[in-house]
Amino acid sequence: MFLVIIGVPLFLLGCPAAVVLADANGLQEDSQIKIKTTLRGVTESDIGRVRKEAGKGLHAIPLILGFEFKEKIIIEIVDNGICRTTPDEHIIFLPLWHIKNRRAAIIHEVSHAIVRRHENSSFFSEGLAEFFQVKFGEDTAGAAYYGEPLHLSLDDLVIKHRDNLIPLADLKNNNDVYLPIDQEKRKLAYIEAGSFVNFLYEIHGERKLQDLYGSETLNYERVYGKNVEELEVEWLKFVVREQSLKVSGAD
Repeated sequence: MFLVIIGVPLFLLGCPAAVVLADANGLQEDSQIKIKTTLRGVTESDIGRVRKEAGKGLHAIPLILGFEFKEKIIIEIVDNGICRTTPDEHIIFLPLWHIKNRRAAIIHEVSHAIVRRHENSSFFSEGLAEFFQVKFGEDTAGAAYYGEPLHLSLDDLVIKHRDNLIPLADLKNNNDVYLPIDQEKRKLAYIEAGSFVNFLYEIHGERKLQDLYGSETLNYERVYGKNVEELEVEWLKFVVREQSLKVSGAD
């Protein structure tokens, strides 16, 4: 196999410079991240950005949720389609145009690749993925993906669409709403799920989010002392308060 040594950016999450290998099939590899492509238009800069984003996700997600992930993930840069993941194999597919236009939901997909899925709950898994993408991602994947103005946060979008919000109990019990069947409902489902996880993290703290993630049945009432319907009331008050602070310019 023909091999070429390529240098990558000097610092990745505070780590020293690394050296990766690229072969004739377009494979780049370090200790945990493999990046593959057969496309001619992929530049070293593109690969560096993907590696940096994926590295941030691999570092931050297990730290916040309180678990270890030592396996490898494979990121394949493809010609078209959508950003997607095959979680059981830890494989992520990223369309090149998403990467070029800084709309690749890289950390969102890393979350799907490494976070275990509870009770087949899209509400929690998509909420975590949206939360991590918005909190740590550099790309404008969130608002841009929804066709919304790029400056709007998830909480901004909740306020904007508050008259049409879907009850969280419905989102928790209906995985079909996250499928590309009704795009408007799907948009709201992702926005609400991500905003809700952000609320759990900001108001109730990292430790309780770890406890929820570590549970087998996603028992919100056991962890938070309230069911989802009660937490929903608290979440909406939090979103409104944060919006008011932003408008007033208060800290």
